Amino acid sequence: MPDGRSMNNLAEVRANPEMAERQRENLEEVCKLMLSFKTPEHMIMRWRVRLYCGHIVETSRHCDNAEPSRKIRCPECGRNPSTIVAFEPLGFAGEPPTPSKAAPPAPTRRSRAELECRVAALEQEIELLRTERSRG
Repeated sequence: MPDGRSMNNLAEVRANPEMAERQRENLEEVCKLMLSFKTPEHMIMRWRVRLYCGHIVETSRHCDNAEPSRKIRCPECGRNPSTIVAFEPLGFAGEPPTPSKAAPPAPTRRSRAELECRVAALEQEIELLRTERSRG
């Protein structure tokens, strides 16, 4: 139920044609924006449904919904709405994207001389740390 502020705002918008036009334009922009987003195929569940009129047709709905809509327009006879009396899932409309696997970096090969030089440098660093530790 709307509160007093929103009722006053609604009355103000209705009384002012410029405000009403701006609000209509804003709503139009929002609707265009919402309609511009497409649901990915792997999030759309397809259903085979039997309608009250007797026709069997396919429909689809977002996968967050556990079942199709209760009533739809029959594409065969045009009955609108026609109640769904039975349904079965057919599967998703598309495959989910597969994550691309980056190749692991190739191990760098060092020569024996480079490794011996690195070991010597690390041993010197250890020795320095030990002498500093023994002093402090």
